[in-house]
Amino acid sequence: MSEQRAPDPLEVTELYDAFHAVAELIWRRFGFEQASGNEHPMLEPAYDEVIDQLEVDLFLPACARHAYHERGVLIDPEDVASVIFLRDADGTELVGAAARFHSHAFHPEPGGEQVPNEILAGNLMPRRRSEVVLLLDPAGARDDPVGKRRPDLRVI
Repeated sequence: MSEQRAPDPLEVTELYDAFHAVAELIWRRFGFEQASGNEHPMLEPAYDEVIDQLEVDLFLPACARHAYHERGVLIDPEDVASVIFLRDADGTELVGAAARFHSHAFHPEPGGEQVPNEILAGNLMPRRRSEVVLLLDPAGARDDPVGKRRPDLRVI
């Protein structure tokens, strides 16, 4: 009986950059940039909430689809964040919580036109996206010091 080899990590950096482009477009085109604290609280757009929801509804499912189409791996989009890890731009794996993806870190300056393309790592420190690549590990959750549950992954 042959042992099945775990699939290699799958890069999802381009998907993250596309997610950032959408976040920046929303900031500029839907009035978030102009509002930035100057309007009545009832009219103040909740940019962070919109982008948080887009991460859940757009970026994470896109990663799940990518894993399925490229490797035949089914993963629940809710589990995707737990299997994304970071390497530095040279490809060296980072250590500990700094190597884990936590969330986006798109926090523009009020009134500014640019939305920084940053990632919030597992140690809750933001990193410029240009400093790292994002990889989805189809083999499942790596050693997780936070103790998250292992995601449900199936290779088809």
